[in-house]
Amino acid sequence: MWADNEALIDLLNVQHLVGAVLRVIKDDRLDPVTIGVYGDWGSGKSSVIQLVRRQISAEPDLLCVYFNGWRFEGYEDAKAALAAAILEEIEQEAKDSKGKLKTARDAVTGALQRMWARVDKLRAARQVLGVGVNAGVAAGGVALAAGALGAPITAGALGIAALASLLKDTKQLDGPAIAELMLKQQEAAAAAQREMHGSIRDFHRDFASLVKDLGIKRLVVIVDDLDRCLPASVIETLEAIRLFLAAPKTAFVIAADEALIRGAVAHRFTDVRSGRDGDGRSADSEDLGARYLEKLIQVPIRLPPLSRSDLHGFLNLLFAQRRVHDEQAFTALCERARAAAAYDAISFHSENAEQLLGEAVSEELKSDFVLAEQIAPVLALCAEGNPRQTKRFLNALVLRLDMAQERGVTLDRATAAKLLLLEYFLPELFRALARSAAAGEGRSEELAALEEQAKGKEPKREQASTSGAFAAQAGAMLAAERFQTWLRTEPMLGSADLRPYIYFANERFTLPVGMTQRLSSLGAQCLRELMSESEATQSTGAQRATALPISEATAIIGELGAKARQGREDLGARNSPLHAIVKVAQKRPDVGPDVLAVLLGMPLDMLPSSAAVLISSLAPHASLKEAAVAALTQLATQTQNKGLRAAAEERLKVVVSGQVKRPGAEK
Repeated sequence: MWADNEALIDLLNVQHLVGAVLRVIKDDRLDPVTIGVYGDWGSGKSSVIQLVRRQISAEPDLLCVYFNGWRFEGYEDAKAALAAAILEEIEQEAKDSKGKLKTARDAVTGALQRMWARVDKLRAARQVLGVGVNAGVAAGGVALAAGALGAPITAGALGIAALASLLKDTKQLDGPAIAELMLKQQEAAAAAQREMHGSIRDFHRDFASLVKDLGIKRLVVIVDDLDRCLPASVIETLEAIRLFLAAPKTAFVIAADEALIRGAVAHRFTDVRSGRDGDGRSADSEDLGARYLEKLIQVPIRLPPLSRSDLHGFLNLLFAQRRVHDEQAFTALCERARAAAAYDAISFHSENAEQLLGEAVSEELKSDFVLAEQIAPVLALCAEGNPRQTKRFLNALVLRLDMAQERGVTLDRATAAKLLLLEYFLPELFRALARSAAAGEGRSEELAALEEQAKGKEPKREQASTSGAFAAQAGAMLAAERFQTWLRTEPMLGSADLRPYIYFANERFTLPVGMTQRLSSLGAQCLRELMSESEATQSTGAQRATALPISEATAIIGELGAKARQGREDLGARNSPLHAIVKVAQKRPDVGPDVLAVLLGMPLDMLPSSAAVLISSLAPHASLKEAAVAALTQLATQTQNKGLRAAAEERLKVVVSGQVKRPGAEK
């Protein structure tokens, strides 16, 4: 098994990115500087950060502060939490007689006392603004309502200490007194705001002086997991850096999913519809969010997804990590593999394994190399070079094989891996294949025929069945490269008895492949929105899905398909799960085959007539027209659902004539 957390060993060959971050930190021309280490969920950002931290620790003139924003979520004001984390690290380092601040201990100690007082003032000002003034505004509403009803207004109802003097001599307030109360509340709010601004100004001045007294080249503050925080916390942390922490001799490194951070910043400008920004350019909330982030992050460094060769080498190193039990030996292997790597070649493989290992390759590792070679092409397409998805897939495979072993069943690893790829990344097709195999005593003639076709051969006569449910759904997916690659991947499964593999797939609840485990925070938010009963919210979720990797988008489509099959929804309604997944395909046609597979996999008696309209709405996309025509043709020739048949016949004529328009094109 492989741990699903940041690594202290570079298995991803990202040392060049680590070096780039360090070069920017040390560049005196960029002072102060804020660096964005950007990457999708699971791309390895935190691993890069941990490698950066380790190298900074070896630099005598660099002091590193690590701040995980998610750990403070909901507990404290983000600005004060970040400031306190920095001061605590400086304080601990100053107390260490062998630390990097040993020569500046006396100067730092006095400055820290003043800085802690500044943090307390920030917290107090925040409480007044965030709690006291809000309570006062709410109390004003209570006062107005109570006065209108002739009810007494007490100090308890008002709940704001700064205005208690108004109530010393009276139990009731008349109209003029209420107006005076509201005016006092506004004055209190303005005073609290001025206090906050003054506290920020004083903190920035004293913090700059403190950093100067540290006697080091640079104070480096690393902010990790910011993209897991709520939008308000994201903004507060970014504002803390911009307003009162960006002092000379400081560097800030922010590791996050760029799309999520930009979304949080855009959320800050949700009231902006159109107009002009500070530079006189037209802007909406998303534009302003992007520009805000660009001004804050001077140097963006983006982690690319693993290429096919990088992912193959990563798989081999993961398997070697499982077989090489000496940690030092494995670390040395990774270093040698990294040194031997070319940008377009597999870094560690069966041919150079003995040389890089420094010893003979075990039979187990040789078998692992064969398995990695088999699954790497499909993983590269389906997981889109995501290291976390790759690890989770391997963990699921190992657990499944172990479960079978516990029951006295030995599964062929290659067969189990190929089936799990289908189950993990194309769940709708896996369900259809399971039904097809169950009907054929464990063997699927439909799959056998498709595999022959994928290899460019004519299917054998006994394999020529392509009219079943699996063949129908697979036909919708044939345009997808990832499915074609899966069909061509060895071993061929059409003649295999799939029953034991499908049986252990039924134990999925024991595996970490469920939706909550597989989705990033952006993916989870997208799923929630698409499951909403609001059409507008579903549309927002569909737009958000365009930023997801295809593995997450297809997993969400599978989950919505499962919800539709439960039969608890009116599938003809415009806010149904079927409408939701079609909205996704309209925004990103690359998942159109998956959506068509869901629709064709539904029991015919459950499909509403409007399903034909949904399918035809995908036809304007050139990449989906052929599949949409095939799907409509199938529905137009079935006899179980007459209403659906008539609708499919009508929509098929429209699609073939080319008269169907892309949704929204008529506007």
